[in-house]
Amino acid sequence: MSDVYVLGGMNMDYVLSLPKLPDKGETVKGSELLINPGGKGGNQAVAGAKLGGSVYMMSNVGDDAIGQQLLNSMEGYGVKTDYVGVLETEHSGTALIFVDPEGENMIGFSPGAAAKIDEGSIEKALSSAGEGDVFLSGLEPPVSKVNYAARTAAKNGMEVILNPAPAQDIPKDELFQFADVLTPNQTEASALLDTKIESVDDALSEGKTFLDWGIGTAVITLGSDGSVVINDRVHKHFPAQKLSDEVVDTTGAGDAFNAAIAVYLARQSNISKAVTFANKVAGLTVIKQGAQKALPTYEEVQEKRE
Repeated sequence: MSDVYVLGGMNMDYVLSLPKLPDKGETVKGSELLINPGGKGGNQAVAGAKLGGSVYMMSNVGDDAIGQQLLNSMEGYGVKTDYVGVLETEHSGTALIFVDPEGENMIGFSPGAAAKIDEGSIEKALSSAGEGDVFLSGLEPPVSKVNYAARTAAKNGMEVILNPAPAQDIPKDELFQFADVLTPNQTEASALLDTKIESVDDALSEGKTFLDWGIGTAVITLGSDGSVVINDRVHKHFPAQKLSDEVVDTTGAGDAFNAAIAVYLARQSNISKAVTFANKVAGLTVIKQGAQKALPTYEEVQEKRE
């Protein structure tokens, strides 16, 4: 099996359960506060390791208690932290998360040390990668650094997966040319394409524009409606796999989905099977509370095989 390299943030998540998500200027009294390791990059790396992948994390933490906790937790899940730097002058990433009874969430975060990833660190990490390995990144690091890493990964013959989250302006003529697979959710795809995507049909129709930008495959996630895959060979809707009537917490579902695609493609190059696998992984994630603790193992996914 090939290796997966994840570039992104490592945060400590402070998750507060609320009876409802607050409106602008509103204060809502919560009940339970959970403190868990997180960050999109950290979640993706842990999800990949729990799914049986050989995963390297590329990030930074601060030289503080939170940073040490994040490193210990990640290593405990089997993630390789050879390329996680410890910066003395920066604090570790922190995220504040509100979750309502339906599992919907609102998130604010400060990336801290993770935002200070530099090209030298990226070059060092990816110098050990090669053809068949998979590179996965979101947009937690500065876009210029994601662009540099994606270009380096592509030059090394790696499969490049870009998850354009958190949503922001992206230099399409630069970054997208290196993406073998782009994985926006419904909101991110709408923003990137400057159009409303409100249904499966919208995603299948509008998503073709991503191919015109040089992207190999577009995978648009649609929450409870599943995902669509669009490339030169596949133009198909993949329904979500609902594994319980109760959705507890959607916080890590997108990260689990992306990690599952990366791990599957590191084993075999079949995007349709990868998305089917990823839908199941996401379905298992939302029925538990938290981020990394809620991520399913490969064995749990196999137990749900139909």
